[in-house]
Amino acid sequence: MMFPVLIEEAVGPNGKGHALILMREDGEFEGRVLRKERVAELDHPSWEHRIEDYELYVVAESLSTVKELISEELGL
Repeated sequence: MMFPVLIEEAVGPNGKGHALILMREDGEFEGRVLRKERVAELDHPSWEHRIEDYELYVVAESLSTVKELISEELGL
């Protein structure tokens, strides 16, 4: 299996942000956030988001913890 593995994507209301939840090789989960302000700084189209565009927001052993924190950050 190739890591990281995409578990879930989330989009905030009104384009507030975009997030990825990934499972890492060590079995932990990480949440990465791409904020609306950051998208404006990128030099490629928004449909070409790359993992390096996203800011590491949280790393945890529990998927539910990462989901909860990502939901709070995006205002879901």
